Amino acid sequence: MAGSGELVRNVAQTMTESEEILAMKKGASFTRSSAAVLGFSLSREAVRVQLSDDKAALLWTREGSEAAPALVELKQVQRVAERNDKLELTLHAKDSSKDPLLQIVAPSRLQYLVWLAGLKELLQQGAAAEKASEAKAPAEEKQPRGLADKAKQAMYFQKRDMEISAAKRQAEARKNKYMKESGGLRFTAEAMMERDQKR
Repeated sequence: MAGSGELVRNVAQTMTESEEILAMKKGASFTRSSAAVLGFSLSREAVRVQLSDDKAALLWTREGSEAAPALVELKQVQRVAERNDKLELTLHAKDSSKDPLLQIVAPSRLQYLVWLAGLKELLQQGAAAEKASEAKAPAEEKQPRGLADKAKQAMYFQKRDMEISAAKRQAEARKNKYMKESGGLRFTAEAMMERDQKR
């Protein structure tokens, strides 16, 4: 029975994933720039790129290499730059570093379009999940958690109230000083009376 439950889960998961995502999970061969100077690639190497099972990262290795695959986490990817003329996909990082996270060239237009659509879909899903998690963050987290935090917050506001009231007292003292030096509102009142009499 356990085997049939797992089969049902796999079928349900397969039905919810697009064909592009499924193709990315199987992996494909690309060529990758291995060295670049001033934006020009000096050499290219054949690589195998595959989407991880949890759809969180791209794994790539050199063709025929037994080394552990290199990892490009999709949450680090800002955007996918596409060059239709060269069938090239470039993954740029969120930290805006000049070097791309991964730059690959597809051998065929079909493979290029499948991977481009899949990468864009994954980035949209990641952005939506990130927004949803930010929206779910409860307001309680923004409130102080413990008594020490509440005490710090109370002290801060008490200190701030004292600063504001001191600033008001200083402003009032300056105002009173100028009022005494200028004779108060006497001249203002006289000017207002003269204006009313002229009408």
